[in-house]
Amino acid sequence: MAGLLGKLAPGVAETLDGMTIDVGGAPVDSIPIALCLFFMMFPILLKIDFGEVVRAGTSIKPVGLTLFVDWAVKPFTMYAIVNFLRRRGGDCPLSSKSTPPLCRVDP
Repeated sequence: MAGLLGKLAPGVAETLDGMTIDVGGAPVDSIPIALCLFFMMFPILLKIDFGEVVRAGTSIKPVGLTLFVDWAVKPFTMYAIVNFLRRRGGDCPLSSKSTPPLCRVDP
């Protein structure tokens, strides 16, 4: 679908790509992506019972487990996945010719 859209309206991608918040000349945040994420999450946010969120935060076991996994386990698993992909076949999957240095494997 995206390929067809790119052929029918080639300027749309450049226009959307230009809608960013830049810091120091580098794009930091894409406004179209931020808007799409907001409208995707907004209906879910309306259904949240914030009183229940506060009660859930008082229980240390699930909160502690989440913090432990997010800060002590995930960084190392992501590092392992990146190293696995780099050793497996050179460039990162679905990358273009302008592969970032992190993904590039020097011969």
